Amino acid sequence: MKYININMYILLTIVLCSLLKVLSYAEVCTLLYSDDEQKEGNIKNPLDRYVNFQIFEKEECSVNTTSIYIVLSSSNEQDGNNIGTINPSDLTIAVKFVFPYKTEIHFMPLNSSLGIVTRKWNIVLILYKCSVAVEEINTFLTFGRIVMLQILENPKIFDMDTKCMYASDLQVLLIQNSCEERKTNFGKFLFWDSCKQTFSRTVILSLKICLNINSTALQKRFPNLYTLVLSNVNIHGAFHFPFNRNYTKDETKDRAIMDVMKLFFDFMQKSYPYYYLFSETSLILLNCQINQSLLYLSGSGDEIRISEMAIETMKPDLFRDIVLSTTIDLSNNNLESVDDDLFQNQPLVKYLYLQNNKLTVLPQNIFIGLRSILTIDVSGNFIKSVHSDPFQSLSNIQEIDLNNNLIEYLPANIFKNQTNSLKVLYLNSNPLKDIPVWPFYATFLSIYHIGDAKLTGQSIIRLLDNLNTLDIAEKEVETQLALPLKSQAPLPIVLLYKNEIETIPSEKVTALQLSKLLTLLSHFTLNFNGNPLTCNCDTYVIHRLYEIANGTGQMQLARLSLNTFQCEHQSELRGRLMWNITENEKYCAVTMKECPQKCDCFKRKSTDTIIVDCRGRSLVKMPQILPPYKLELWFENSNISKVSSFSYFENITVLNLANNHIKQISASVINKLSIARIICLHSNNLTYLPIQIQSLQLTKLTLSNNPFVCDCTMRWMKTWLLNDEDLIVDWIKVQCLEKSNTIRQFIAVSDSHFVCTTTNNFIVGEHVFLPSIIISSVVFVLLVLSLIIYFFRFNVKVLLFVYFNIHPFDKKQQKEKTNFYDTIVIYVQEDKELVEVVINHLRKRGYEIGDLYMHSFVGYTWIENIEKLIACSKSVLLCMPVDSINDKLIQAAWNIAFDKCITSSINSLILVTDKNIQKQKRLDGSLRLFIRSNNCVDRHATLLLEKVDYLVASLTPNKNIGNAEANTEEQCIDIDPKRVLVSYPDELHLFVKNKLMSFLSEKNLTMKVLDMLFTIGIDKREELPDILDAADFVIYIVNDEILNDEISLYILTEILTKSQLEHYNYLLLCTLGQVCIENMPKELSKYVENYVTISANDTKFQDRILESITQIKQRKEKREIHDFEMIPLL
Repeated sequence: MKYININMYILLTIVLCSLLKVLSYAEVCTLLYSDDEQKEGNIKNPLDRYVNFQIFEKEECSVNTTSIYIVLSSSNEQDGNNIGTINPSDLTIAVKFVFPYKTEIHFMPLNSSLGIVTRKWNIVLILYKCSVAVEEINTFLTFGRIVMLQILENPKIFDMDTKCMYASDLQVLLIQNSCEERKTNFGKFLFWDSCKQTFSRTVILSLKICLNINSTALQKRFPNLYTLVLSNVNIHGAFHFPFNRNYTKDETKDRAIMDVMKLFFDFMQKSYPYYYLFSETSLILLNCQINQSLLYLSGSGDEIRISEMAIETMKPDLFRDIVLSTTIDLSNNNLESVDDDLFQNQPLVKYLYLQNNKLTVLPQNIFIGLRSILTIDVSGNFIKSVHSDPFQSLSNIQEIDLNNNLIEYLPANIFKNQTNSLKVLYLNSNPLKDIPVWPFYATFLSIYHIGDAKLTGQSIIRLLDNLNTLDIAEKEVETQLALPLKSQAPLPIVLLYKNEIETIPSEKVTALQLSKLLTLLSHFTLNFNGNPLTCNCDTYVIHRLYEIANGTGQMQLARLSLNTFQCEHQSELRGRLMWNITENEKYCAVTMKECPQKCDCFKRKSTDTIIVDCRGRSLVKMPQILPPYKLELWFENSNISKVSSFSYFENITVLNLANNHIKQISASVINKLSIARIICLHSNNLTYLPIQIQSLQLTKLTLSNNPFVCDCTMRWMKTWLLNDEDLIVDWIKVQCLEKSNTIRQFIAVSDSHFVCTTTNNFIVGEHVFLPSIIISSVVFVLLVLSLIIYFFRFNVKVLLFVYFNIHPFDKKQQKEKTNFYDTIVIYVQEDKELVEVVINHLRKRGYEIGDLYMHSFVGYTWIENIEKLIACSKSVLLCMPVDSINDKLIQAAWNIAFDKCITSSINSLILVTDKNIQKQKRLDGSLRLFIRSNNCVDRHATLLLEKVDYLVASLTPNKNIGNAEANTEEQCIDIDPKRVLVSYPDELHLFVKNKLMSFLSEKNLTMKVLDMLFTIGIDKREELPDILDAADFVIYIVNDEILNDEISLYILTEILTKSQLEHYNYLLLCTLGQVCIENMPKELSKYVENYVTISANDTKFQDRILESITQIKQRKEKREIHDFEMIPLL
């Protein structure tokens, strides 16, 4: 009793002294506190309350702790009924003080008018950006006991306390400060050195601060630490860990210790992204300086992390005297080698991380002692070869990551002993030339990544030689037996993309090898995307596989792999499926002495025809000698100006001279083209054409974009153009030059204008002089008016439409078709201001207008959205300023829209561009020709809005919009309500919970929060694949903070990988605020550039997310049922 009275006197004395000191300070701080934040979703978290106080004073001020106590008491009054019989002293409350201006503060003692304080709590005290007197922290002891103290980004600590009364109950201490504060005396942050008593109950210490620490003094002050986290710290003296040498596993079962650890882990989520792996006894050293010879690890523990410390060699006996149960992490150092005995005494370790070092070899016995290992990561090193099998003794390992090394060779039997455990194997980004065969026999294999290597078609042949189909069948049986009853195992995924596979050579392929390859395609999903697949010659193996699979009923399994064989070469076959190339389309390279030096020669497989390919080779004249066979001459895009008559012209079946500078073709040349079937002469400088061309037995002829002359020698051509529309595919675009230097459509020139110049000797008599003047004047006026109307005929039509609603001459009737929009507008963001004016004008006129950036579906690529929007629109309005000609999005939109224009109607494409676009040298021929039509409008034209209105109105108004929308609405109802995940920053919690989830719930959608599905204490990487496999879609909202968060970035990377493996758009990526693309990883930045994302601040965010989920779900179902009907992507 006397001891208690003495303590009370001491406490009363301290409080009175503090009161006298505070009375001399400045004004009382103005407190602004937020509502208590309940910790939802984590029922194991012992934190009951989280109260946030903000103080905006820029000068020194004092905090009225009486007000703090009243707030905490009143906030718990309401919960009194819910707490039931729980003792208030068992409640844990976090009290956070935030000071935006780094104010110096003091804590006033409680007001004596409160009487005896009856409520006592476990206090978590957080001081953020403020200078604080340590001794005043004792004031909070009147609230209860301080179990955790966090001092974050504080400028200074002053008035050191020697008694440190709070030390007896403090279990967690965290100090974090930026190293950029050079003037800060970091030594004062070691305030515990002034305390007379030790921190005997402190089990977790985390110091992220630039200072020097004496390890002996640290161990003396904190003798019973379980977890120690040091970052940016210089450690002096001998360092022993664990501190508590008498530690046993049973000690961590103490409920109080376990609760405070869970509480600490929750606070560490943002500071340390890998906090979920913190074990009960952990040593974590990040970017610290320590003498390895003075680092002693002994006893038992769970986890050791020594990372980002630029260590080049590890002490061979570092782990000799300690037995770890979970993790060893030596990543992000400069390790050049690892001793064979380093991990010999670690039979319980499950995770080993050696990534991002400078290792060049893996010793054969390096992993022998790791009998319980599940994951080994040695990615991002400089390993060139593995001459022996370092994994031979690891029979339980599930994941091996060797990606991003320099490995060229792997032993034949590597991974042989892992067939009963291996699930994930990463060999990608290595210059491998052969594929290890043993992973194909692994019972539980899910991902085998060997992309971005040096594999070729011969690599596939060598794999088939070593493959045993009986072992694969046995593996299939074992996999099925390991699954629950009536479950179907998904096909393992083998990623072979971005290699050097051009084709699978058929020269030495046997029937047995074909059978083995079909077995692979049926039991695995092989992904060949991104390879330079060449489809113009040898496609026999893939074509034969397709036939066999189709005939044996294996197509359903093999189709996913076969559909990744998409042609890359030649250009005319790009995007086609390799197994769909016909024999008539194939041609193989041949070597002939008559082949021109700058050109390539090929032989068609179905005939004896030789193809001479000189496209884009800058030839200035025709070759004199060519092979003595039937010929196809591909000479487009060169500099040929003259066509001479050579003997080989009699053998030409296809003559492509488009986009040259040819001025004349003689009759002798035409006469020799007796067996020609296709001639392309468009985009040259031809003024005349021999009449003998009519007698050729052609199937296709192109003549557009030539300056033909309208005189008597070319009168026959008009009749020919009108009579042979099927032969001359561009007949409507052929033009000629009249005497008045007027360019007109050839078929529109009157027959009377096709005249030749002759000498006129007629002398006008004086008696007709006056009538001639009058008649000439009238004719002149009429001619001028006609010319004005002719040259400005488009403006005249527009004015007639605007003022009299007359749409003469060129109104087209479109086929009955369900269209969502009258027109879809495609543009670059720099043109947004002009486009908005056009869109508003058209909508006022009653048109249904689609906007690329407002109506694109999240999760589709920009190209897919353009294809989809153009397909469901009656016309396309493409804004193409000169500056955007080389924009990939605009180029793709032009190609897609122009194809629709050719197949449907010229009026279905409206081009808004600059007047000087024709001056561009490297302009596509079809674009250059289209610019001359009335459907191309100058973006600076006076009547721009009226012209666009006229062109949009040229097609029949859409009558099916209502039905189409009804159909879409109906299709969007039937959605699986339990297959959508969402991940978001903390600041969007209320929006997602109260608005987004409620909105989707009304649409029969149930959303789950991804972060809530993980189990505390279990490695997220172990649970993540199962969680993602159970979901159909993932909505992932990112900001700069998440991009700097390693675990969030890891989860996002895994989702991106799965999205690429799925055959539909699995991921809907959203952003919050300004997100810098330069800070993103390479794979994520590529995704953002190619796929449509959405800002969470978008006013239509909820509606667009719902539409995107609906569209993606429909696309997924269509791919699974009607995959062969899908249109290939550009």
